[in-house]
Amino acid sequence: MDERKKMFWMWVVGLYLLITLVSVVLSVIFHGAEWNWGLALFLALVLYTIASLKTVGPTELGARVFLGRPIDQVSSGFVFVPTGIFTLEIATRLVVQDELPSDPENIFRGDGPVPKGMFPPIRIPFGPPSKDDGIPPDDPYNARMVAEVVPVITWHIEDFVMFLTTIGSITEARRQMEDAAIAMLTEAFAKITPAAALMDLAKHSDILKDAIDKKVLGWGINLKSSKIKPINFSHTLNTAILEVPEATVKAKAAIIIAEGEKRKRTLEGEGAGAAEKAVLDGRTAGLKNMSAELNISGNAVLAAETARGVTNNPGQKTIIAGSGGFKDLAVIGAVLGETLTNGKEAKNAV
Repeated sequence: MDERKKMFWMWVVGLYLLITLVSVVLSVIFHGAEWNWGLALFLALVLYTIASLKTVGPTELGARVFLGRPIDQVSSGFVFVPTGIFTLEIATRLVVQDELPSDPENIFRGDGPVPKGMFPPIRIPFGPPSKDDGIPPDDPYNARMVAEVVPVITWHIEDFVMFLTTIGSITEARRQMEDAAIAMLTEAFAKITPAAALMDLAKHSDILKDAIDKKVLGWGINLKSSKIKPINFSHTLNTAILEVPEATVKAKAAIIIAEGEKRKRTLEGEGAGAAEKAVLDGRTAGLKNMSAELNISGNAVLAAETARGVTNNPGQKTIIAGSGGFKDLAVIGAVLGETLTNGKEAKNAV
């Protein structure tokens, strides 16, 4: 590039000296004439020089192009670019951070043709789960699926002349770097699931950088860094996965409530059984005590208790033959008769 720059300035200086010499000669020849062609040629040279001065901004790179061929790179400030013979190409000298294929606001995820100025996302088909990756089988991302992958590269132009000669434009450079990224991602991610890819994004980012470095070799570009953003899953999938913890909590809550209700009913049943048992034990003890105190048989005590139970309901005025109450009274009568007889015999014996 330095040789080309030297050659350019040698030609410029030589032509200017030649034109200046010709203008001096013509000035002498036409000295005193109504029209001095030598002075006119010199003034034309001055005006041409002014018209050939261009400006390159502080954040820009420039290159002089001769008949479509880049000659040399120029820095910021005033630049001499001979009008009509040379043109000036401009590009940024700043470090560029690109999300491929374009910035988020330019990505079209809808159906149908992609609108002008928009770009479809990079969607990569992932591979099946593997038993050797150590990922739990219930991981929702550990499955074969197609997901959006966004590479982010950081780069800048070092040699603008080489860049223009080999690739031509930043737009074309981005397109070819995107192609290299898609090829690498498709090859690498076709063997693993998104869950496995998320575990090793740093490693795959390094592989991506190596792949793009090979692609841009000789472009005059310095690829500073490359990384893969967290994988962008579909809204439907994300919504479904976000609902899993909530559903799990609800299911656990339902189980806890059911277990509590079961425990409650068990305790209530045990309590009711214990109460009933206590009542029966109390009644049994009372009947035994009554039998002992009155010196009568257990049948007499049972008959008395049965009579009390039958007649305990004041609303019961009628006893129907064949009913349980009538049978009970018959039993009572028999037992009472036996008891009274035993009582009289005991008294007469005394």
